[in-house]
Amino acid sequence: MPNSEKITTESGESLSISNAKALLRKEMLAVRKNIPPAERARADEMICRHLLNHLAEYPLYPLVAYITDGTEPDLRRVLEFQLARGGSLFVPRFLSSSEYDIVKVNTLDFPASKWGIPEPGPDAVKALPEDLRSAIWLIPGVSFDADKMRLGRGKGVYDRLLADGCRCTIGVFYECQKYRKIPAERHDCSLDRIVTEQGIF
Repeated sequence: MPNSEKITTESGESLSISNAKALLRKEMLAVRKNIPPAERARADEMICRHLLNHLAEYPLYPLVAYITDGTEPDLRRVLEFQLARGGSLFVPRFLSSSEYDIVKVNTLDFPASKWGIPEPGPDAVKALPEDLRSAIWLIPGVSFDADKMRLGRGKGVYDRLLADGCRCTIGVFYECQKYRKIPAERHDCSLDRIVTEQGIF
């Protein structure tokens, strides 16, 4: 059934929430893509520093994280830290255009997929539901707001992966991805925390 929820833009235009999300998604993907390399590297360093300090305060919970596509914040230092301290690390593995599963990894030296993104191979073991429910999740996104609402790529991947719940969700963004108010539908849920180069809230 088509989404009938509407919002009014600042220009007075009435849009469905799904259309408003699509327009914002296009705008913010361009913003993220166009971050200058030196600025991106500095931001990645600060994001990893904030996360390392934050995660060090927790017991050794499983960690679910992503491998950057080159435009998302690069969390390699955080993932290496989790493996070095003997923690369980899980990452997504591509199945189809909108479907992923989560697999356990013991290394970050993956072959590149056909999109050029390193990814675990078919021999990686799928995560157990209890691992995912007890994990801290580091989740990328296209945009976020002060209410910790997240705008994703529009395919509902993380909505499905998180359907059974988890210990904590931390959205990982650059500060330039912040938007005044993410258009939200009834089923949209906020994140527990947000991290950018400016800190964690």
